[in-house]
Amino acid sequence: MLAQLLFALALSARAQAPEVPAPVAIAFATQFPGAHVKKWEERKEVWWATFRLHGKKCQAGYSPSGAWEATETPVSLTRNLPAPVRTAWENSQYRDWLIFGIKKTELPGHQQYTIHVARVQALGPDDADIAEEDNLVISEKGGLSVEKLSR
Repeated sequence: MLAQLLFALALSARAQAPEVPAPVAIAFATQFPGAHVKKWEERKEVWWATFRLHGKKCQAGYSPSGAWEATETPVSLTRNLPAPVRTAWENSQYRDWLIFGIKKTELPGHQQYTIHVARVQALGPDDADIAEEDNLVISEKGGLSVEKLSR
């Protein structure tokens, strides 16, 4: 009885896990040997692997044919940004906004950084009232564009 239950649970887990195309799995294993994938998911025809690399939670995206599209890794502090990226942020109107997170996105041929920022309208004892929220997308050379998230 216990063996049947365990077998049924294993089948259920397998049925819920996405069927990752073989070229995607091979491309990931080649690019990140020894990395253990925590989760696979498909979004907008791109297969995303969530995994840990050098102690950081990362994501890598691949086309169904296995072509690498992007790798995203967190950046812990603004001082860890490359000088042109840090300078673009420091010289922007968003310098005094609250930073929710920073990520580095490696793309074929270039990389960019996204700084998720918010302008706080009021600060309470347990939370903040957010007036605006944006993503600053900064190229590795310091070019800045803004993705408006809310107003």
